[in-house]
Amino acid sequence: MFNYRYFLQCNISLLKSIRLINNYSKQSSAFPYLPTNKLTSKPNRKKGITEIRGPYYFPVTRTYLDELLQDWGEYVDGIKFAGGSFSLMPENRLRDLVDIAHKHNCYVSTGGYIERVLASSAGNKQIIKQYLKTSKDLG
Repeated sequence: MFNYRYFLQCNISLLKSIRLINNYSKQSSAFPYLPTNKLTSKPNRKKGITEIRGPYYFPVTRTYLDELLQDWGEYVDGIKFAGGSFSLMPENRLRDLVDIAHKHNCYVSTGGYIERVLASSAGNKQIIKQYLKTSKDLG
């Protein structure tokens, strides 16, 4: 039979050592005794970049995105509007989502939609230039 008390007693010093070695975020975790990887703070993070999808499989409202980033924003670096979902939105709603992302120091990406623009425009440089300008202007 496995002796859990003995196992826990033997591993307490190991857990204390792990806890001292690891770097934690500014806020304490509910599991501070578990090891975590060091994560550079935003916006200077170059490794461990986390990108989440915006509206694609389900609608993402302004309230939802703002609350999500309030809770998880320190771990989220970017929002990806996958599948061209951004191209269906009214400009004011799209701007609101982009502004919320920027408020939480997240970049916004249109993903690989440029491939669709290239294919549907037959490589028309004017349309491509207009798409890139509009995307940049929207943030």
